[in-house]
Amino acid sequence: MLLREDRLDSVGNNELPALEHLLERKGQQIERFLALRPRFQEIVASMGKPPEWFVVCEWQRLLGKLAERWTPYPPVGFLRAPEILEAVHVNGNAEWATAQAKLLQARLPDRVLATVLPEDPLGFPVIRESKTLASHQHLHTLCHIVRWLAHTGELRLPGTVVEWGGGYGTFAKLYRRLAIAGGDSREHTHILIDVPLMAGLQWLYLSAVFGSDEVCIPVEGRRGLLKIVPGKFNIVPAHLCGLIGPRADMFVSTWALSESPDKVQCLVQKLRFFGAPHLLMAHQKPSKRYPDAARILAKLPRPFDREPCGYISDNWYVFK
Repeated sequence: MLLREDRLDSVGNNELPALEHLLERKGQQIERFLALRPRFQEIVASMGKPPEWFVVCEWQRLLGKLAERWTPYPPVGFLRAPEILEAVHVNGNAEWATAQAKLLQARLPDRVLATVLPEDPLGFPVIRESKTLASHQHLHTLCHIVRWLAHTGELRLPGTVVEWGGGYGTFAKLYRRLAIAGGDSREHTHILIDVPLMAGLQWLYLSAVFGSDEVCIPVEGRRGLLKIVPGKFNIVPAHLCGLIGPRADMFVSTWALSESPDKVQCLVQKLRFFGAPHLLMAHQKPSKRYPDAARILAKLPRPFDREPCGYISDNWYVFK
């Protein structure tokens, strides 16, 4: 059954040419999405429910609204939901987007940019640059990775990544594409940890973009640990994070962990950030919505470097 938000008539006329072009190039993503989404509720239910203390009130509100919107399943144009635009899909002002585009142009070769900048049609993202077919979300996410590389002096991306709070899968998607475009032929394993509703969306999105064979929901193996599949996108519900066995090469969390309650931050600290020697994180100052945002600093393994995000006031990166 097609929903109204499955059609491009939910998109403004000025955006239609870019999205139509993307659909011509990558229309198979939509076909895979439509074929897989009837399983969405089954996948979310299979992950169980986290304790209430896992999620702050603000995200309980957003998740409640998204659960209503995504019954029985998300539409093709799921990125146009106000809750997603508010919390996950970045679409800032022109000055911000232009500054990030210039940073990427200065740091990445043209051949790499040509591979990683263009958007995917799935979700009906807001396209900011008709020439490159980039969304602000792509520019913003790539800047996280590029700034980490520049700050640490690392020449290639770490192989096994644990990402706390995966959004709808953009960081994982671009991380893999950037590694491949940069000539890295190693096997990259990405473990995304999130609440079940968002984890279900990550399963659906990444399966539609890369193919369902590239995405898995790990099951318990020997000694009760989850069987993480090397070289794949592994989707793990947050309340099962303690069952992740492999040591990570990098821990990533762009705002999700600072938006989590202090008790959850303590849990990740107890797990020693999954043994990762590298960190790529972002956090904000405390607020009524996210009262424990600054508490994460005291829990991080030292030494680490901290610098302002630059585009958003009172927000900082943590690099290690």
